[in-house]
Amino acid sequence: MLKNVFKKFILTPIAAVIAAAIPLSATLVSGCTLETDHPVVRITAEFSDKSYDLEYTLYRNMYPNTVRRFIELAAAGYYDGMIVHDYRAGQDWVSGMYSCNNGEYAEAVSTSSANDYLDLHDKESEFLKLFDEKRLSVSVYANQRFDDGDNAFVSAEEALPTLIGEFKSNIQQQIDKGALDDELGVLKMIYYSKDTEQKVYVKSTSDQTIMADYKNNAATTAFAMQVGNSTAYGDSGYCVFGKIKNLSDLQSLVTDVEEALADNTPTTVSVSGVNVDPLTDRRFSESYPNANISLVTTGNFTLPAIPIKLTVKVVSY
Repeated sequence: MLKNVFKKFILTPIAAVIAAAIPLSATLVSGCTLETDHPVVRITAEFSDKSYDLEYTLYRNMYPNTVRRFIELAAAGYYDGMIVHDYRAGQDWVSGMYSCNNGEYAEAVSTSSANDYLDLHDKESEFLKLFDEKRLSVSVYANQRFDDGDNAFVSAEEALPTLIGEFKSNIQQQIDKGALDDELGVLKMIYYSKDTEQKVYVKSTSDQTIMADYKNNAATTAFAMQVGNSTAYGDSGYCVFGKIKNLSDLQSLVTDVEEALADNTPTTVSVSGVNVDPLTDRRFSESYPNANISLVTTGNFTLPAIPIKLTVKVVSY
């Protein structure tokens, strides 16, 4: 009995010291034993002075790079206070690119200056800052090199801030464990198409260097919540990497939003010709000074007349 008490007395402080020595960031390191196949995030939606907590199970076992990027951005606070900048009723709500300022948002909607609002509240510079500070994992590279043994490798100095394309139509990154399908309540990472045939280099699951199409590896921060049984996207434009745990809460939010918007004039505002990932495009062009191609992609968005503000927090890694 005394021996057991002595063991407990010794081991308890040792365990506490070991636990204290493990930083939170260790949970984000690729290959860390603290990572799980199915981490959980909470997306809190604020709408008309009411808050809704939506929990999503992520599928790291199937989409490791996509899930890692989403969790790293969430843990860094990047997704705190983002607006739904593309509202597709009964289909998808897209977020992850613009911050929310309620007063300025309302003025932009009422004065038809939504383009100016999006330009002013674009968070891409903040995203690139996180990447430059090496707080985001790398998956896409501008070039490959060869060592003395003629083995191909990629250099961190030539890393690009875009994300590897883990979705059905990207032949070089097809999921070999099955793939999540479109359905009400799934979470997607959006890949805005780039009009270029330029190649980049990605790392395969077996750590090989593979040449790939940049247009299939061009995601940065945008994500979509599917809020209906249909979707506005083809599978060449997104990766389904999560499923909602509390579907009834999402349905309540969707109902409340639709009812509130129906009482407003206008219900939505259309925005055309918005630059998508302009700084990322510029950085990519700098990697290929002789490519002589324009990578600036424009998007057409539909903003809800009343802002839907989202915050993402990691519940479990």
